[in-house]
Amino acid sequence: MLDNTINTFVDNVDLTEYNSLTHLLELDDDRNDIHDTLEPSLYYNINDMISKCSDYSCNIMSLNCQSLNAKELDIRLLLNTYLEHDRPIHILALQETWFKDTDSIDMSPYQVDEYNLVTKNRYASEHGGLAFYIHKHFDYSIKQHIDHPNLWEEMYIEIIDPSNNAQTMFTVGNFYRPPHNTIDELDLFIEHVGRTLSQINLRQQFYICGDFNINLLQINNNAHNANFLECILSAGFLPAITLPSRLSQNSTLIDNIFFNQQEKINFSGILDNDISDHQAIFININIKYHKHKTKYITIYNNNDIAKENFRQHIQSQNLYAKLDKNFDADPNANYEIIESAIIHSMNMHMEKREVKFNRKKHKQDPWITFEILRSINTKNKLYKKLKKTNTESPYYQQRKSEFNVLRNNLRRIIRQAKKTYYTYQFDIHKNNIKKTWQTLGKALNKNNAKNSPDSIMIQGHPCTDKKVMANAFNNYFATICSQTNSMSSDDESYQNYLTARTENQFNFKLINHDITIQALSKFKPSHSCGHDLISNTTIKMIMYEISDCLTLIINQSFTTGIFPHKLKIAKVVPIHKKDDKMLINNYRPISVLPVISKLFENIMHCQIMSYFTSNNLLSTQQYGFIPNRSTELAALELMDRNINAMNDNLTPINIFLDLSKAFDSLDHNILLSKLLYYGFQSKSITLLKSYLLGRSQYVQLDGVTSDPHDIVCGIPEDRLWDLSYLIFL
Repeated sequence: MLDNTINTFVDNVDLTEYNSLTHLLELDDDRNDIHDTLEPSLYYNINDMISKCSDYSCNIMSLNCQSLNAKELDIRLLLNTYLEHDRPIHILALQETWFKDTDSIDMSPYQVDEYNLVTKNRYASEHGGLAFYIHKHFDYSIKQHIDHPNLWEEMYIEIIDPSNNAQTMFTVGNFYRPPHNTIDELDLFIEHVGRTLSQINLRQQFYICGDFNINLLQINNNAHNANFLECILSAGFLPAITLPSRLSQNSTLIDNIFFNQQEKINFSGILDNDISDHQAIFININIKYHKHKTKYITIYNNNDIAKENFRQHIQSQNLYAKLDKNFDADPNANYEIIESAIIHSMNMHMEKREVKFNRKKHKQDPWITFEILRSINTKNKLYKKLKKTNTESPYYQQRKSEFNVLRNNLRRIIRQAKKTYYTYQFDIHKNNIKKTWQTLGKALNKNNAKNSPDSIMIQGHPCTDKKVMANAFNNYFATICSQTNSMSSDDESYQNYLTARTENQFNFKLINHDITIQALSKFKPSHSCGHDLISNTTIKMIMYEISDCLTLIINQSFTTGIFPHKLKIAKVVPIHKKDDKMLINNYRPISVLPVISKLFENIMHCQIMSYFTSNNLLSTQQYGFIPNRSTELAALELMDRNINAMNDNLTPINIFLDLSKAFDSLDHNILLSKLLYYGFQSKSITLLKSYLLGRSQYVQLDGVTSDPHDIVCGIPEDRLWDLSYLIFL
C-alpha cells in the first residue's frame, strides 16, 4: 500500500497502488528482482518535499512546461519558493519550451536569480525545445551528444565541483520525444537510448530526465513500451518515478528520471503543481557538493553618536595647522597627513567589524503583493481539491470551472500589476534617463549580478585558488592595452592630422574653499571605497573640517605638477560581461579609486571642459560626454540627414563602429601630444602626465587581493576618462 501519511496528493483517477510500475514489475516473474530494489515514488506538495530535504542533498526536477514563455512566472515562483526555504531545486530540466531560435531573441526575461539558464532550440516538433535551470552552487559544462535523426531532442550537462579539481560530479540528460512517431521511428529512438546508456560508465553518476511519451504503465500491453523499459534496465539504470506523471481519466507514466547509482538516491516523487498537465517529477540525491563560502565584508559602526565623535575628533586635531602651506611643497606629504588622520579617527570612533554579506536568496518581484500571494495560495488549494475529486463525481466539473476561472483571473491580475508598476516607474523617472534605463533593465530582467566567479580557466585548466585567480585577472586587465595596441597599424601617424596648434593657452587655476565644498556636496552618499577604506559618506561627514586641507593639496598639485601617489592606486573588481564565465576575457574591470582622487578629478574636469567648450575645440559632431548634448540628439541628426538624402533621391549609407577596449587602450603619449596641440602649458602637461603615469592596480576577489600591477596605458574610470577620450579622438 502507498504511505498515506506522506502521500498527501491525489488518490483518484486511476491512481491506485495497482496502477503503478512497482505493481506491474511485481506481477512479472522475470522482473521480480527489479521490483525488490525499486523504491515506489509518491506524490508530494511543496511543503512535504521541502521537509524531507537535508542540508547537503541535491534536488533534480523535470517538467514538461508546455511553453516557457507562457509559464515563465509560474516557474519563477516555483524556484523561488524552494530558495526561500534554503532547499533549492539545483537542476530543473524543462521540455517543450517551444523556443525556435534562442540565439535571435533576448533570453533575459526568462533568467531567474541564483540560476543559469541553458537552452536548446526545438527541431523535432513545433512543441519541442529543451532547457536547464542550473543553480549557481554548481559550475557546469554542456556535453556533446551522439548525432541522431531530428526525430527527438536531447541535451546533456556535466555538473562540476570546483572544490575537487573541477571533477565531474554527475551528468544530467534531458530528452523530449514527440508522441506521433511512426513504429520505425519509435524503434530507432529506443535503440538510440539503449546504445547511449550502455556506453556510460556505471561508476559515473548519470540522471536521464525527460518526457519520453512512452507509457511505462503499459509494459504488459505494448511490446515497444516493454522494450524501452528493458533497454533502460539492461544498461544498469532504474526509473525514479513509478506512478502516473500525467493525470487524466487515463493517467500515464510518460515522464521519468532514470538513474544508475541507487545508493545515491534519498527519495523521489511527483510534485503537486498546475504549471502544465504534466506533473513535475523530482529526485533527491545524497551528494556532497561545495557550497559557496560565507562571504564577509568590512563595515564601520556609523550611528549618530559615532559620526559626531568622529567629526569632533577630526576637528580637534586642527589638521590645517600641521600642513606645509607652501604652494611649491610636495602634495604627497600633506596628503599623507590627511589620510592617516582620517583612518586613525575612523578606527577610533567608528568601530570596524566584519559581518556576513547578505545576498538575498529570494528577491520578491515588487508587483507581487500580499493579496496576490494569498490568491496564489488559494489557487494551489483549489488545485489540490480538484485533483482529490473523482472525475465521475458531480462536483468535479464545478470545481474544475472554479479553478480555471481563478487561475485565469490570477494570471491577468499579475500581468496587470506588473504593467501598472512599471508604468508608474517610467512615469516618475521620465526626466531621468539613467533611472529610465535602470527601470528598463529591471523590466527586462537584465541580470546585473556581480558575484565573483568560483573558478576560471588559466592556461587551459580550471583554477579555484582565489589568489591565483586574482593575479590572473589583474595581469589580464593591466595588459589589455598592450595586446590591443600590438594589433594597430602604424601606416599613418596621428601627427599628420595635427597641422596647426591653437593659439589659446590652458593652465590649471588655483581654487578656493568654496569650490572644494561645492564639489564635495555633489558626491552621492555611498559606502563603496578604494584601498584606503574611506567612502563618500565618510568624507561628506567631515567635509567642512577638511575642506581647507584638501583645497591646499589641490592647489599644490596645480602648482608643482605632482598628483599624489596614493590617489593613483585602483582597486579593481572583475564583472562578468558575456558568454562563458570560465573565460577571463569575458570579464571587464571596474576600478574603484580613492574618494579624494574623485575630488581632484572633478575639479580638473570642470576646468578642462570649460576651456574646450569656450574655445570651440571639440567636434560639433560629438554628442557623448558633452553638456547639453546626448545620444538622442545624435539619433535625431542621423534621421534628419537620412531623410534629407532620400528627399534628394540619394541612398544614405550608415556605418556603425564599436571600438573594443577603447578606454583601456588609450595611449598616454598620444594624449599628451594632443593636449600640447590644444594649448596646454608645461605645468598642466606635467600634472596630467603625473596623473596618468605611475599608476598601479590590484584585483579584489571575495576579499582576496592580487599582487599590485603597474598600468602602462589606458585611463582611470572617473570624470576625466570620458573627456580624455574625446580629446584623444
